[in-house]
Amino acid sequence: MVIYASAVGALTTTRAGAIDAQPNAAEVEAFLYLNPAKIDLQIS
Repeated sequence: MVIYASAVGALTTTRAGAIDAQPNAAEVEAFLYLNPAKIDLQIS
C-alpha cells in the first residue's frame, strides 16, 4: 500500500492542481510497472 501511495504522490507532483492532478489506477499501474520497487517485500 505504501508503494502504491508513493507512486500516486510521485505522479501527482508532476501535474498542476489538486484533485485534477490525481492519477487514475491505470496510470499508477503503468508507473509501477515501468519503475519497479527496489526493496525486499518479504516478511521474515
